[in-house]
Amino acid sequence: RAAGWTKSLMLRSRISRVTARAVPRFSLDKVRRFTAQPPAPGLWSMMHARFPVVVPTSEMFFPGCPASHEGDPVVSPPTTQVTTLPNGIRVASEDSHVFTSSLGVFLDAGSRYESPENRGVTHFIQKAAFKATLNRSHFLVVRELEKLGAVAVAATNRDHLVFAGDCLRENVPGLFNIMADAVLNPRLNEYDMEEICHSVNNESQLTITPEVMLSDALHRAAFGEGGLGGSYLCDPKQTGRITRDHIVNFMNQRFLPSNIVVAGHGVGHDALISAVSDGLGGMAKTTSPAATPAQYTGGDIRLAALDADSLSQVAVGFKGVSWDHPDLLACCVLQILLGGGDSFSAGGPGKGMLSRLFTNVLNKHSWVASATAFNVCYHDAGVFGVQGSAEPAKTSELVDLLTAEMIKLTDGITSDEVERAKKQTKTGILFNLEQRNVICDDIGRQILTFGKRLPTSQFLDGIDKVSAADLRRVAGEMIKTPVSFGAVGAVNNISYDRLSSKFR
Repeated sequence: RAAGWTKSLMLRSRISRVTARAVPRFSLDKVRRFTAQPPAPGLWSMMHARFPVVVPTSEMFFPGCPASHEGDPVVSPPTTQVTTLPNGIRVASEDSHVFTSSLGVFLDAGSRYESPENRGVTHFIQKAAFKATLNRSHFLVVRELEKLGAVAVAATNRDHLVFAGDCLRENVPGLFNIMADAVLNPRLNEYDMEEICHSVNNESQLTITPEVMLSDALHRAAFGEGGLGGSYLCDPKQTGRITRDHIVNFMNQRFLPSNIVVAGHGVGHDALISAVSDGLGGMAKTTSPAATPAQYTGGDIRLAALDADSLSQVAVGFKGVSWDHPDLLACCVLQILLGGGDSFSAGGPGKGMLSRLFTNVLNKHSWVASATAFNVCYHDAGVFGVQGSAEPAKTSELVDLLTAEMIKLTDGITSDEVERAKKQTKTGILFNLEQRNVICDDIGRQILTFGKRLPTSQFLDGIDKVSAADLRRVAGEMIKTPVSFGAVGAVNNISYDRLSSKFR
């Protein structure tokens, strides 16, 4: 058998050499020539299962495809259409003619509007979403969503409360009917409240990590106990105090047409208006009273660690900017310029490994577990700064390193750093806006914040105009404001007065 295989291979080799001489090579011109029938394969090609390939060029016309001509109009990006219903609800949409749609009901009803008596109520409303309503049992809600092939979720933060969903384009009316029912008619009977309370309690215990605790401590230091200073998560000690009346009263105060924006992506504007009119058009036209603007104060809040053996977390913040502030884009570029991350990172090109916190802190001090810049914005306030983590014994040295990087921003920013940070900022914006649900979220939040959706090109042009002088000016103005110091863990060896004196 082996001898037979050897003879076969020798024969194929001889035939290959013969046919290689006999079969002419295809010239580049012949390969590029577009023909209805490709040339017949030669003997060598058939034996080796290789066939000549016809490569179409850009000058060729494919059957059934219309020819393009110079001067044809360039396809413009989809525009955002906004309509205000008679009761004051704003409907905004962007149709990209895709097969799936993203919808969102955005309410100006975040945790900042809670009071000491109902602290945590927005977390309860979030967990009550898409459970039982006055018109549907929880089982029926789930069954109808699955029948539509839809997904529905709810989320809350300090500014907004959001009911969102994704579905096939033709199922938009059915999904929005369920969403409107969840917004207006949660059942909230005794058994529902018990289940919601249990869900809130479990989520709070699982979600409250050292990082979340640090964010809460920083916000309390920056804005005080109420408003933006409160957590968007319900304290587990508070869950037993929230009642149905707390939820209903909060909804009556904040779930008003003037506080609602319905956004959609991948849906026709007229179709969305029709769905919203059917679901929320019956709400009476009312206007919510003007809320008290947030006041940045600065301060010092330190929390005990959940685990005595865990790393200490620290954050040093300053008065930042709101979403509509002229220096918003400069702050965004400044955050990217500082950058940072964890000591162990799957870094590489494009991961910010050349940012200042990486090169000056993480790469030079192996004991630093993390060092990151943050830029948190709200519609009337903001907080900007740096945060990090390390062993408790190194916390004071870590704070010194972080504050030194903030001070360095007022001088010595190079043009290379600025250009790199600007490109990374634009890349981050554009990458995010490739996602359908992110676009829907962007539409809803911009309408609530600005009253309109600003074109992406306006942000990109604004980033291009940011200069090194702008960054130095913004950094210099920020570090003159009162320091907000938040910490979690063993940080008793840090003096707030000494920290504040570094920036004077």
